[in-house]
Amino acid sequence: LIKKHERAIEILEAIESFQRQKQRCIESANSYQDWLPELAKKCRNDADTKQRCIDRLHLKHLKLTKAIAESYSVKPETEKA
Repeated sequence: LIKKHERAIEILEAIESFQRQKQRCIESANSYQDWLPELAKKCRNDADTKQRCIDRLHLKHLKLTKAIAESYSVKPETEKA
């Protein structure tokens, strides 16, 4: 269970990292737009790729947190006849 918690934290840290990288790509695309449009296009593409990575990581994190929550839930005992 501890490993699941550690993994969830690692996923959140990865999401933060990709968000920072995406923001840098967007800033670069905006600054290159006027004088290097091809490079700006590449930067926007990179930002889109980073967003897809973020989306996948969010799904992984959601799945993992559901598994963690389920492991804490109390399961009713079966009735003995």
